[in-house]
Amino acid sequence: LVHWKNHMLAIETMKHLNMPGIDMSLDIWGSDPLKENYKYANEIKQAMATEKNARIRIIENKRILSEDYQNYDCLLHTAENEPFGRVIVEAIGNACPVIVHNSGGPAEIVKKYEAGILFNELSIVSCAEAVQKAAQSYNRIRRTILKRLPRIRSEFSEKKAIQAFLKIELVRQLVISSRIRDTNEESIRESSLFPFASN
Repeated sequence: LVHWKNHMLAIETMKHLNMPGIDMSLDIWGSDPLKENYKYANEIKQAMATEKNARIRIIENKRILSEDYQNYDCLLHTAENEPFGRVIVEAIGNACPVIVHNSGGPAEIVKKYEAGILFNELSIVSCAEAVQKAAQSYNRIRRTILKRLPRIRSEFSEKKAIQAFLKIELVRQLVISSRIRDTNEESIRESSLFPFASN
């Protein structure tokens, strides 16, 4: 449970939509095993406690599995500018439509596969509108995902994920090596400019 995931936006959106005629519940998957974000975790629990009618739960100490996605109508992802979005891939790989902020890797994935709904502002109104659109378009989105499921699973296979990681790590190591080399060359140039400098 970390701030940049914007769980509070999901909770406030849930409260906003908690009205007669709308049957909704929200499960927040996450934990803080090292107690590094205990204040934030308490904020979330307090926000949940103030809404007696909304069905909101925190599911801790358990990683979401493929079979778990079958229990949900959609995944609401409220983080901004997340680089990749592993849970987005997991969700659509299990035919679960997603609702994501229009930024970072998650937005690119949703646009590429037409696998969900985007919202542009990190506001309750914008997020709530996206949830309502997802409910209205659920069958269409799910049919689209099912149609593209073989391609999605192929492109995000474990083998390809490992290959992509190794490429990224290679580039990172090359960048680090280049910076070290540039730093050493700069140090040589500086020492040649001040040959009589001493410690």
